[in-house]
Amino acid sequence: GIINEPIQMLYNEATVILGLVHFLLPFMVLNVYVSLEGIDTNLEDAANSLGATRWQAFTQVTLPLSLPGLAAGGLLCFVLGAGTYITPVILGGPRDAMFANLVFEAIITQLNWPLGSALSLLLLIVLGLLVAVYNRYLGMAQLAKGLG
Repeated sequence: GIINEPIQMLYNEATVILGLVHFLLPFMVLNVYVSLEGIDTNLEDAANSLGATRWQAFTQVTLPLSLPGLAAGGLLCFVLGAGTYITPVILGGPRDAMFANLVFEAIITQLNWPLGSALSLLLLIVLGLLVAVYNRYLGMAQLAKGLG
């Protein structure tokens, strides 16, 4: 055959990353798609008629107008990915634990409720700060306007 032995697909970091991308990619694609749908195609045509190349029209017209969708998708994917528990458990095994797995391990396996609570609060604070930074610099109203 082509290979001498089976390829190890489970219980490694690459498989966890591939599984998370497979899970989170639709959330990103849908946000970007909705953002791109809201852009008037006449703007890119106007840039082309004024002498801009396709690349310049994309980087100076389409990309800036789609940034709210990219930002919303990135925030959504990060928040969902940070709290993902089952994908790393199934695909990665015990070696490739993510933060939600550490919380589960502390509370359920070790019965260390204070540590599990502290880890959960830390995750909540980090995600809350990230949302606050997005709100401060991009504005949630701007994200919603870019998606609607």
